Amino acid sequence: MSNDINDILGIKNISSEENEVLESKYSYTLTSKVLSLVAIISIIFLPFIGCGGDNINGADIVKSRDVPIEIKLFLIGSIICGVMILFLKKYIHLALMSVMGIFMLLVSYFIAKDKLGQIELKIGAIVSISTYTIIAISSFLKISERKNVEINVALPNQISQSKSESSSDIFIQIEKLNELRQKGILTDDEFISKKTELLSKV
Repeated sequence: MSNDINDILGIKNISSEENEVLESKYSYTLTSKVLSLVAIISIIFLPFIGCGGDNINGADIVKSRDVPIEIKLFLIGSIICGVMILFLKKYIHLALMSVMGIFMLLVSYFIAKDKLGQIELKIGAIVSISTYTIIAISSFLKISERKNVEINVALPNQISQSKSESSSDIFIQIEKLNELRQKGILTDDEFISKKTELLSKV
């Protein structure tokens, strides 16, 4: 019965998928949290760069006295981005923080390459950059998906509101016609005819 009424009024039923997207406006995905943990672990513990045949992880870089401070700062900054992702809830914040993490990793690499000479990215760097990239892309896609659903839901609601306001005006007109009938200005037949005509527009 409710579906028939919705059809008459032009109200679109919201699917469970659309409803899920709307409810996740301020939520975060478990996948993003797991990926951020993977990125943090990769930076700190996995071989991050190769230099002169040696594999160096993020912890080694931070502890080393021979590594320039700016490299350490950018590397620590990328780790902080991963930690922030664990606590952020909005998709836009997840996307921006993951992009920032990628940026800091790349900057630290190019600074190291410029100051330390021949170095190459190892598994830790590749995994962390990849995971941040996945978080960024998936977050931007979620933002786009949510906007599309909001548009699809908003339009039928606006139409429904417009029809509701129109129906209200019609009932007011019927009340005025009834007053005219009671005053003898309109006959019963004229009132019924006009009332039927107005109700047909609802």
